[in-house]
Amino acid sequence: MKVVLAFVALLFVIGCQQEEQSQGEGEEMMEEGLYMQADASETDGGIQVESTLGNGGDEPVELRFNTSQRIEIRLFEEGKPEETVYRSSQEMMYNQVIGDLTLEPGEETTFNEEIPSMYLTEGSSYEGEIQVTVAEMDDDKSPTKPSASFTVDM
Repeated sequence: MKVVLAFVALLFVIGCQQEEQSQGEGEEMMEEGLYMQADASETDGGIQVESTLGNGGDEPVELRFNTSQRIEIRLFEEGKPEETVYRSSQEMMYNQVIGDLTLEPGEETTFNEEIPSMYLTEGSSYEGEIQVTVAEMDDDKSPTKPSASFTVDM
């Protein structure tokens, strides 16, 4: 009986540790060994978004982009995902230029974007989704795009 209780307690502790995330941070792992972390914080009435794309696999990963845009951010009020408040591709302009990025095993790269205060309401809580705008990954013309999510209170 004590062994069963100890096992249940251990599972509970492990489950609680896996659920813990500080506000604004999320991470997702992909089959290719890529992972993406997101963090967002309020800055001068706007939101500073920082996303890290890393290679947790054993092989280099080659990414190809069709524009200078590297991440797509979609922001919405908490609990209202159908009502987009901000989408980077609708608010920003990007060059039509092919760009390549190779991530070696264990390597990370960071992308930053600031969402201006004009899209936000003080006292509101927001959720966001970030997706890497990769067009090709290791010669795969239809790759699953790395993504992550975040929350932030104003």
